[in-house]
This record gives sequence, structure tokens and C-alpha cells, in this order.
Amino acid sequence: MQPGDSTARETAVRETMEEVGVDLEKAAEFLGYADTMTTHTGTMDVVPTVFVLKQVVEVKPNDEVASYRWVILEDFLSPNGKSTYKFNYDGRNIEMPSFLAGDYVVWGLTHRILTSVLK
Repeated sequence: MQPGDSTARETAVRETMEEVGVDLEKAAEFLGYADTMTTHTGTMDVVPTVFVLKQVVEVKPNDEVASYRWVILEDFLSPNGKSTYKFNYDGRNIEMPSFLAGDYVVWGLTHRILTSVLK
């Protein structure tokens, strides 16, 4: 949240416009909030704010967005949609639960948020 944001919903609307150029006030319906989560560093709480798009939108990512994909949520719920992401962190081999959308892997905080939303 930044000064001027009075709710997590307002923050989500502003951040979505800034980062991907989508006006949620015009293009989507607010559904509510998922469970608040803390980042792995413990330095920030994230309030997942859930919207459903009511129309096709054009995504215009800014430099804060590494990548994006449109995915079918049912694919994450299928047995083939669940996997494990393996990486090395500080010399340790780590395995984290993940979702797959084709060759696109969703893990970490995004995986935790989607798991909460999909319940």
C-alpha cells in the first residue's frame, strides 16, 4: 500500500494499472480477498486481492513484470498441473511445490497465493 490507498483493493487496482495497464475498475469484478501471506523473507505481508475479468483486456507490462501468461485454472487442478520446482539456494538443493502451464512453472509466493485462491 502507498499513501492514498485506503484498502488492499485500491492498492491492487492501482498496482495492476501501473504494472500491466489493465483497469480493473472497468474490466473486472472484485470477488474478495484470499488469505494474507508473508513473503519468505518475512518483511512484507501480501493481501491477495481477487478479481474476475469481464472482458478481454490488453496487457502492457512495465519493467517490473518479468513475464505473464494467460492460463486455464483447471489445468492447475489436474494431476498434470502439479509438479515440483527444484533449485539451488545457498548451496542447498531445494524442492518446492509448483503448478505447470505447458512449460511455464509457477512456484513460490505465487504458487502459495494460487493454492489459497483455488481452495
